[in-house]
Amino acid sequence: MKIVGIIIVLLVLLGGIAFGLVKFNLVTIPADMVPGPLRPYLVKGDEPPPPPPPPAPSSYVEMEQFVVPIIVNGTLKGSILIEVRLEVDPHGKSHVEQSMPLIHDAIIRGLYDFLPKHMEDRRTADLQVLKAEIQRICTRVVGEGIIRAVLVQNVYNR
Repeated sequence: MKIVGIIIVLLVLLGGIAFGLVKFNLVTIPADMVPGPLRPYLVKGDEPPPPPPPPAPSSYVEMEQFVVPIIVNGTLKGSILIEVRLEVDPHGKSHVEQSMPLIHDAIIRGLYDFLPKHMEDRRTADLQVLKAEIQRICTRVVGEGIIRAVLVQNVYNR
């Protein structure tokens, strides 16, 4: 009977040593060999990945107002005044500020072409479509990823 007690004590001691070796990464065990209930205690890598780093803070560039006439079939239907602010990547802000005359010109040209078609069957401009069009025009001028968003602050129909 004394031998059975000694064997049990030795088995518990060996189990504790094995657990300590694995727990302190002195010995590694393949994950598929560890029983399910012990897996969180013995296998690393089941933790969720760390959250992604927050995006860099945005910078904003104010733009002059745009006044675009709405000419349909040769007649003046009205005009739209648009106030826009650009949300830009901080690293590309100087590039956007240097390109502002080109951006402004491209937006005016694009809206002169886009708005009369857009306003043929409507009384007011669809802001989501308008923002997407200005974003497309700005991306074409300064490149992809520099301008994060177009913020339409005010739109006035005259």
